[in-house]
Amino acid sequence: MLKHSGDKNAKDCGDAIAAAIGAYDAFRKSKAGRSAMRRLQLFRNKLLAHLLVTPPLRVRSTYGELFRLMDLAREVVAPARLAIDGMNLDLPTYEKERVRVANVFWRPALKAAMSKEAQ
Repeated sequence: MLKHSGDKNAKDCGDAIAAAIGAYDAFRKSKAGRSAMRRLQLFRNKLLAHLLVTPPLRVRSTYGELFRLMDLAREVVAPARLAIDGMNLDLPTYEKERVRVANVFWRPALKAAMSKEAQ
């Protein structure tokens, strides 16, 4: 082990914790972030909690709000994982690779399905 690696690891851990907390704090202070969290909370409390008892209400998150929440999760999880487990996750690269693999499958699959439908 290097002489000062413990100090560097401790600093990296502290930086990662600060990054995770900073991302969440900035999100919850933004108007879009508060709106996304509020709408998802309403969906959970008013729709999901009463789904089997009452007719569904028109409380639904938009795709934009869900993507904002996913972006926040990515910004919080990666540095938190570094701080907790010492694992450096490169989630943007992982996400790009998952999109690439999905496109390789879905583009030809949907094209084939749509051409059969047109026949």
